[in-house]
Amino acid sequence: MLFQDYALFPHLTAWQNACFGLKPGADRSRARWLLDLLGLQGLEQRYPHELSGGQRQRLALVRALAPQPQLLLLDEPFSNLDVDVRLRLRAELPRVLKECGVTALMVTHDPEEALAICDQVAVLSGVYWHQCAPPQQLVAQPATAFVATFVLQANVLSREVLRGLTSMNQQQACDQMQAGSDSCWLVRQEDLQLSSAASGQAQVISREFLGYEWLYVIDVDGQRLRLRVGLDQDVAPGSPCQISLRDGWQPQLIPDSVLGPTAASPPVPAA
Repeated sequence: MLFQDYALFPHLTAWQNACFGLKPGADRSRARWLLDLLGLQGLEQRYPHELSGGQRQRLALVRALAPQPQLLLLDEPFSNLDVDVRLRLRAELPRVLKECGVTALMVTHDPEEALAICDQVAVLSGVYWHQCAPPQQLVAQPATAFVATFVLQANVLSREVLRGLTSMNQQQACDQMQAGSDSCWLVRQEDLQLSSAASGQAQVISREFLGYEWLYVIDVDGQRLRLRVGLDQDVAPGSPCQISLRDGWQPQLIPDSVLGPTAASPPVPAA
């Protein structure tokens, strides 16, 4: 198991930590190979407090993999690291696991991290299992409103709110879809357009500068929408605005209008 807080032994050197899980007399060559693989060569005689956060997490990974486990459990392994170190280790982990031939099960609260690392992503909320799918399928076809909002940070709208954002052609496309009372519509952040309007139907609640674009939070009839637009769309918080769907938006139904499970998503059995 790879712990969130490294759980290295402070009185042991990096080499002693790396070999801790090996039986007496066992071959130490795998520990040496893993240290080299993860860029820790030359640091074998240092103690944990003499290593950086990224080096300590790499050393914890070496210790977990040295006994050649069949399954590695990772408990939010990158949450204590700086952003730059976290991104570099996130990119390295799939390669290391592949070279070691180890299956891994990772728990994380960061959807971006799960999508970047995992071959299969299972989305759970409380005791409910909402969806398990490859990352590309999860993004393209979220099974529930919770998956859409938590994983994609997308907007889930009722038919009434959606119709207020659509052109005549888009309304006709929506009307062609059969929607039950418990259905709702997926609108991704990039599917919305923003323009300043003195008598607009919406109001800017807040915005965040992301360096290359704005992330806006907009109030439309009491419902808050999130959208990303270019830096040229400069509308101050508190200002009225007009929200519309981009041309080419395709209607996409979500089975449930509440952030709960569907009939096809039974609760995960207790251990």
